[in-house]
Amino acid sequence: MNKVLPVILLLILFCCHNRAAEAEQPGADAYAKAMALLEKEDLAGALPLLTEAVKAGHPDAMVQMVYVLPDLDKKTKVDLLHKAAEKGNAFAQFNLGNFYFLDKKDPVKAAEFYRLASLAGHPNAGLMYGLCCLQGIGTKKDLAAAQKAFEIDIAKGNADAMNYCAVMLCRQGKFEEGIALLEKAAKLNHAPALNNLGILARNGNTQQEREKAFRYFNRAANLGYVPGKRNLIMAYITGCGTEINYKTARRFARILATGNDARAMFILGMMDLYGYGKDADPASAFQWYLKSASLAYVPAMLQVAEMLRTGNGVQADPAAADQWLQKAKVMAPPEDDTEILSEKDEKEAVK
Repeated sequence: MNKVLPVILLLILFCCHNRAAEAEQPGADAYAKAMALLEKEDLAGALPLLTEAVKAGHPDAMVQMVYVLPDLDKKTKVDLLHKAAEKGNAFAQFNLGNFYFLDKKDPVKAAEFYRLASLAGHPNAGLMYGLCCLQGIGTKKDLAAAQKAFEIDIAKGNADAMNYCAVMLCRQGKFEEGIALLEKAAKLNHAPALNNLGILARNGNTQQEREKAFRYFNRAANLGYVPGKRNLIMAYITGCGTEINYKTARRFARILATGNDARAMFILGMMDLYGYGKDADPASAFQWYLKSASLAYVPAMLQVAEMLRTGNGVQADPAAADQWLQKAKVMAPPEDDTEILSEKDEKEAVK
């Protein structure tokens, strides 16, 4: 959950109001005038009107006050959000969910606020509550409840919700439903969905499916999606849907590696160790593996330990090998909940 939350914890000004109902709210007139001034970037003129609307109990004014005054102390901000949330303001509820998850480390309250925000119509809250249900964060693990929550945001065209729901369905063996959602997200140029379609196509038995996989990985990579770039690199190494091209694979991997991508470093180590595109160079391979391991990538830690144990590419050092093995044991393998499958090509390439 911690890996996926930062991707979608953006403070989006959510302003889907019922104008007729809003007009009946105390402070509505002052709030409307304040918003008109804010649109003209007249904060000095808007602030007294916004303050008047807040005192009258206008929930949207409370939320706006939080964000037009960045120096406001946190307690006052949270109090304003709570008051707005009690009045059913979806944006306040969603951001309280963020607050309790990230700041207070209280997943139970976070999940409940995400649930309320979802019911109130926030465009990302169904996704967040769905993830809570999917992983049992702050609420019981419930795949049916997760799907229902995802579907709320899917109906609003949320491609992230489409992708996560599709991954969940595919992991349950419901590939037809999952692929349909992925294709819907792909039409919106959603890179993780494109990457997942590539993974599914890569597992097919025909050259046509593998060529389709390559096209999906290429699209995801062109959108800047790092897992898509990695899969594209592995496609060039394994010849999945394209001709084997070690030079291109190495060039792309080096670009990622310069950005401290541990898996790209691991791939470069693998290419050097097995001599992909040039003579095998265990010494160079060890250095790439070591760089990757230093970034806490568990497969690289294990490879470093093995090379130290055998003296391949480096002077044998059993004690150091044991230290790397111990480090690997206490590290949880990295997970990417947006992907249906991971590292398949890396494993196949070294067989």
